[in-house]
This record gives sequence, structure tokens and C-alpha cells, in this order.
Amino acid sequence: MLASDHVHIWLARPEDCQDPALIATYLAWLDQEERDRYQRFRFDHHRHTFLVAHALLRSCLARYGHTQPQTLSLLAIPRGGPSSYPRQTYRPYDLTCPTLRA
Repeated sequence: MLASDHVHIWLARPEDCQDPALIATYLAWLDQEERDRYQRFRFDHHRHTFLVAHALLRSCLARYGHTQPQTLSLLAIPRGGPSSYPRQTYRPYDLTCPTLRA
């Protein structure tokens, strides 16, 4: 668990995530709403960045919550970013992908 006076920063480089098996795993973690958003991206590189970002988010939250990434429920908030549900379960986080909007 993350102490209240600590900050963890997790980074992922989409260009380093090219293994087809890993990509298949990440796609399996997405819920239907995320898959729909993933499909709406026009360009492959935007879809891939979205996928890697959401996989990183799910992986990190699952680690802190002692659960599996695919079991998390994420809600899209008005500006398009994800929020964990129930909200009080996890500490605040920021998923920053400034070039992505679907």
C-alpha cells in the first residue's frame, strides 16, 4: 500500500511493448467501454498508446489493491480519463496521455 506521504510514478514506453502475447493480454484486461474507446482511435499508434496506458494503470492499481488487472472496474470521467470504482478503494492517480482523446 502507498503511504500518504509517498508518490509512485510509473512509466511505460508504448514503443517497447510490441510482443503480440503481451498485447493480447493487455487487450483481455480491458472492459467493454475501454475496448470501444480503443476501437474509436483512427490511427494504430494512438490505439497502441491507449492500450499500453490502460494496461499500466490496471497493472499498478491491481498491485496496490491485491487483485487482478482484469477484475478492476474503471469509469470514464467527463474529460475522458479513467477513475477507479469504487472511488474510495484506491488513492488518487493521474493517467496522462496528452495526445489521446477518443
